[in-house]
Amino acid sequence: MSETASTVRIREAMTSEHAICAHILSRAWNSTSPSRSRPVGIRDFREQTFGELLLVTTSKGDPLGFISVWRPSWFVHHLFVHPMSQRRGIGRRLLGYVSTLAAGHPLSLKCQTENCAAIRFYERYGFQQTDSRGSDEFGEWVELRIPSAQPSCIPPSGQRMPPNKPLNAGPLGGEGGCTANLRTDQTKGWSSRHSPKVQVSRNRHDD
Repeated sequence: MSETASTVRIREAMTSEHAICAHILSRAWNSTSPSRSRPVGIRDFREQTFGELLLVTTSKGDPLGFISVWRPSWFVHHLFVHPMSQRRGIGRRLLGYVSTLAAGHPLSLKCQTENCAAIRFYERYGFQQTDSRGSDEFGEWVELRIPSAQPSCIPPSGQRMPPNKPLNAGPLGGEGGCTANLRTDQTKGWSSRHSPKVQVSRNRHDD
């Protein structure tokens, strides 16, 4: 799972790639939170991302990372990048792509408070911590929000990315980490558990 070739694209994920995305989530999460191992199977993954916009970043057709978003409220639920492809700007590209889609709307996510690297990543992007905090089986989390998302200045999908040069990569130990812990749809009255990710946000967003 290497992007040495360097043509990176962002597109909607295919159903056949759900297993790969589940693997990326597990690898990225466990590489930053080994004490809180989080195995995720394809069934769990589909339940967690049901109804969400699921985008993948690919190189030569192989998914390197993904982001899932609950569009009714523009809530970033998952943002993970495979450990072997982190610190290359992939998480930043995925977040930038979603920011363009959500332009003019608030964009929010939840991140583990212990994931300082991920929080710094999001704050560099313009997210601000709110007073909304809580805890779940993975620990304490904090909500981060951008009042009004702006079109991204990140190069369009398909543009070449230098194979050995990080794109503004931050000190996140992983790019996968926007782990949004809990998504709630007030209208439908249901909630869905997710783990905060990034590694590049340790929601686990990757940078």
